[in-house]
Amino acid sequence: TLLMMLCMGTTQAATTLQSGLYRLTSGRGTNNVMTVNSAGKLITAKQDTNILKQGWIITSAGGTYKVRNAGNALYAQNVSTVYANFTTAANAATFYIRQNTTVTSGTYFNICNNNTFTGTQCMHEDAGGQVVPWSPSTTATPSGTEWICKKVTNFTTAQIKDYLKTISGYASAEDGKIYRIISPTYQLAMS
Repeated sequence: TLLMMLCMGTTQAATTLQSGLYRLTSGRGTNNVMTVNSAGKLITAKQDTNILKQGWIITSAGGTYKVRNAGNALYAQNVSTVYANFTTAANAATFYIRQNTTVTSGTYFNICNNNTFTGTQCMHEDAGGQVVPWSPSTTATPSGTEWICKKVTNFTTAQIKDYLKTISGYASAEDGKIYRIISPTYQLAMS
């Protein structure tokens, strides 16, 4: 039986990413994690487990995902222009996440604009630490388009809610209620 397994090879069962709070580490070899800068652009930086902007709330629904930054409460947006940064905004964009089973050195995921995981549609750490669209790795070696998705355990749900209340300026928000968010600068409501 062992000889048959060696001759036939083994296949890796794909892992599905569950909803949760994650730190996304690039497969590029830098050990950088995905974060967001003050302009709302997705970048990578050295890991600091005390920075909430290095955490991502990933929500799964029916084979699609929403990717939301835990530090600024904004959602990652779809980008398909090569070398253009992925950004964040108030409205949730739809992403597709799958384990890249071609990569054999660990459990890596691709986060893409499309469900075919082809073309330059996936989040990729480039040489400058920008997160831009690129193609997934087709070899056993991970690239900047593969991400290790590790659950964040040093922040509780209550801490994140408190932080989001603080940055929103509305400290008495309650679960299950509907609120209107008005820009203090423009006096316009979000839609």
